[in-house]
Amino acid sequence: MGLSHYWDIFGHHIEHGVVDADCLNDIFPCAGSLIGNVLLMCIYGFILGKGSKLIADGAELLLNVANPSLVGGFVLPVLGAVPDAAIIVASCLGDPSEIQQQISVGVGTLAGSTIMLLTVSYGASMLCGRCDIVHGRAVDKTNTRPWWDVIRSGTSVDPDVPINAWIMIGVSLLYAIIQIPAFFYMNSRDPGPHERWFAAAGAVMCFIVLLGYSTYCVCNSTMQNRKAAKAKQRFLKRRTAHAFLELLQKPEGTSNEEEKPLLADPEAQEEEKPVVDMAKFARRIKLKASEAVDRNKYGIDKKQEPEEEEEETGVEGWPKWRILGMSFLLMFIGTAVVTIFSDPMVDAMSNFSTIVGISPFYVAFVVSPLASNASELISALIFSSKKMRTNMSLTISALYGAATMNATLCLGIFYVLIAIREVSWRFSGQVVAILLCVVVIGILGSFKTQRTFLAFFIIGMYPICLAVVPIAKFIGLR
Repeated sequence: MGLSHYWDIFGHHIEHGVVDADCLNDIFPCAGSLIGNVLLMCIYGFILGKGSKLIADGAELLLNVANPSLVGGFVLPVLGAVPDAAIIVASCLGDPSEIQQQISVGVGTLAGSTIMLLTVSYGASMLCGRCDIVHGRAVDKTNTRPWWDVIRSGTSVDPDVPINAWIMIGVSLLYAIIQIPAFFYMNSRDPGPHERWFAAAGAVMCFIVLLGYSTYCVCNSTMQNRKAAKAKQRFLKRRTAHAFLELLQKPEGTSNEEEKPLLADPEAQEEEKPVVDMAKFARRIKLKASEAVDRNKYGIDKKQEPEEEEEETGVEGWPKWRILGMSFLLMFIGTAVVTIFSDPMVDAMSNFSTIVGISPFYVAFVVSPLASNASELISALIFSSKKMRTNMSLTISALYGAATMNATLCLGIFYVLIAIREVSWRFSGQVVAILLCVVVIGILGSFKTQRTFLAFFIIGMYPICLAVVPIAKFIGLR
């Protein structure tokens, strides 16, 4: 046919008329085919997403039995970075002849995860949480502006959220520990042995900063109150409403029918007026706290009442030891799933990139975050759609925290593996893209109120950062 290679209808790569017999005999799509690798990436990505969900569910269970500050400030951020860290580790454990190519998958995962969370997740959360801006501040639960009015609508956050943005910018300087020496050894044939010492120093710095950042998060009570609010919000609202309505409790045996004559008496009505007014106030609070709850005669769903037994034993009447055991079981299974399937996911992305003739970095940049951070994106959209400043503050703080964790835990693991394997750091364009995204989004996040039009610019930073990589390569950055 005059072609050196072509594709058959099953997507198997045929070169010079020779077909891999083992590949054709496979029932499941094999790694030597285009369609097969696409299916493999979808399947492994789905499994990794489920593993990430198990880890998150297990960590959230700890909020019922452990210190919320410890769980929210340390456990949740660290476990949230586990899927990305697992892919990074898998990308650095390949055959020496292929490690330089496979490590691109790890870099793509690190860059893609950071940039997607700070652009797509951030911008989409702003669009979902937009409210009317009055006197320079977004008003909770008000969205009367038309959809095209992107100037007089936007979002506001609490004062400590911009602090988290500056922390994220400062922590991102850890990328320079390996990048600056890489510039000096750019023309060296094998810079790996020279760069390994900088990578080792960078690993130490990353883990020191990780410890300091985690300590800050645990000790910062304002931040932790928001982190715990997501899991405790409904319970606290029900408890507040229930406390008000306890004033209406009658002696046992008194029914509604018996109460009517009492309230019909003018003197009794005058005596009961403060209580009745309190009941009306409590009912309004209850309706705002949970509009979908079916109310009984006191305006509160008995199924939703926080019983003393639940306070003592935890969720659904479980004892604390059972909740703790289930939490660790979910986290263990999720971590095992992520660890096991990270390696074949890396292979599938590497093989796919080889077949289509592009760098594995671009494949991992797009695919890996969808697998490891999809649940965070969905949670951010749902939580920000409540159109409240507290919810928006929690959402944005979580995104900043994820980027900070990538620049400490994930980058630290990367540094360790580079130092051990003596891999050359040839990712200057990728580092420039990450730093560009972090600095721009961090500066925008230093303002407590942001107009809606900025959301489109923030989302647009995603393709801009991706385009930075080939541009950097074109101008000679290795």
